[in-house]
Amino acid sequence: MVLTHQSLSKDEKIIQGLISSMGDAVSQGFRRASDAFMEHDSELASEVIAGDQQVNALCSQIEEQCFVTIALRQPVANDLRSLLAHMHIAQEYERIGDYAADIARKVHDMKAIPRKECRDHFQLMIDLCMQMLDQVHALLENPDEQNARLLAAEDDKVDEEEAVLVDRLISQMR
Repeated sequence: MVLTHQSLSKDEKIIQGLISSMGDAVSQGFRRASDAFMEHDSELASEVIAGDQQVNALCSQIEEQCFVTIALRQPVANDLRSLLAHMHIAQEYERIGDYAADIARKVHDMKAIPRKECRDHFQLMIDLCMQMLDQVHALLENPDEQNARLLAAEDDKVDEEEAVLVDRLISQMR
């Protein structure tokens, strides 16, 4: 029994390390995608798009490690919930990586840099998202339920800012 628990702990540490690496890759990709967008840098955008494959590979690796751990260690209760949470976190990071790649793809579609008003608002949204990603990373290292709930409320601010940006873009198109 002790051997199984030690093996489970070792597997969980490996998974946590992979999630940390994935979080770093997602944060870097998101920041680089926003830089490519703001500077209309097609080369940087292409690098971000190519880098999304690394994020996807990490997600697959985490999911595979979780499935192997579940199959071989037969975790129960809290350990099983933890492994399932790790898989969900990896899937969410993968989704954020896809958003970064989508932003980078828009650089190739843009004819020119958006007007200053929209760029400033877009930068505000990027800063909010990057702060949230940093907070997520910190919470994964040191879980804190109260701070997690506060972070979840921050998502509403990003949604509100997105609605304002869309309105401004529509106004400019008119």
